[in-house]
Amino acid sequence: MVCQPQQERSGTWWREPKMGLGMAGHTSEPNPLSAGIPRSDEELDPLVFLKVLHAQLSVLVATEAPGVDVPAVRQHHHVVVSTRDLPDGPLLKELQEHRVQNLRAELPLHADAAVIVRPEHVYSSFSTVTTAKWLSPAHTCWAMLPPLNVSIFWGVNFPPPQKYTSLERVVTTATGVSVTKEEEEEKEKKKKKKKNKKKKKKKKKKKEEEEEKKKKKKKKKKKKKEEEKQQEEEEEKEKKKKEEEEKKKKEEEKKQQEEEEKNNNNNKKTKKKKKKKKKKKKKKKKKKKKKKKKKKKKKKKETH
Repeated sequence: MVCQPQQERSGTWWREPKMGLGMAGHTSEPNPLSAGIPRSDEELDPLVFLKVLHAQLSVLVATEAPGVDVPAVRQHHHVVVSTRDLPDGPLLKELQEHRVQNLRAELPLHADAAVIVRPEHVYSSFSTVTTAKWLSPAHTCWAMLPPLNVSIFWGVNFPPPQKYTSLERVVTTATGVSVTKEEEEEKEKKKKKKKNKKKKKKKKKKKEEEEEKKKKKKKKKKKKKEEEKQQEEEEEKEKKKKEEEEKKKKEEEKKQQEEEEKNNNNNKKTKKKKKKKKKKKKKKKKKKKKKKKKKKKKKKKETH
């Protein structure tokens, strides 16, 4: 499929497609979405709406439409029509008969495109005018969109559609809230910023914890050093005290020894003196005795 150049209508915000949707790339017939359909929302019949819907889906959902390479389209594109809010009735039955996927749960995020059908949108969002404005440009230029892994929603609760005239990619969550590429990038940016902030905070906390750990370690080391120093001083003091006591003891012993030696010497002298005196006395006594004896002998001799 080839995207045809589009003209900007003056005073309007949509782009008019040059080719019909059902035969995109194969015909130059007028757009079936705007042909013969009443422009008033109130006049739009559900079956007419279904035909319009089927015309646009013939290319995307790959229902049998003349001139469309069905297997190729089915292989490359996947469109979901959500009928989760539709009551049971002819419209729902017709959609199911045309093998349009019926989702009553959440929309899958792997779809390339989706049309959400709700009762309140049957006569408004998909009226002739809105369909021509919102869906036609997207489908005519479908070849511009690469096969995406996100859902692209057209035509339901959109902000002003002029935002999408350049066919910007619209990413929509399962809730149906539309987000532009820029908004998605902004969101991603904020997420990244938040993540970086968290990371920074974590890093800062880790750094602070490490600093605290280092501080504690340093403090512990300092305390240990001080304790060791104190212990050394105590030991030195004790050693000095011991040495002093030892010195004192030695001096005492020396003094005592000297005293003893002195006493011994004195004793020796006294003893010697005494001995000498005794000897002298003895000698004197002996001499006296001898003298006496001599005298006695002399006297005896004289008497005879």
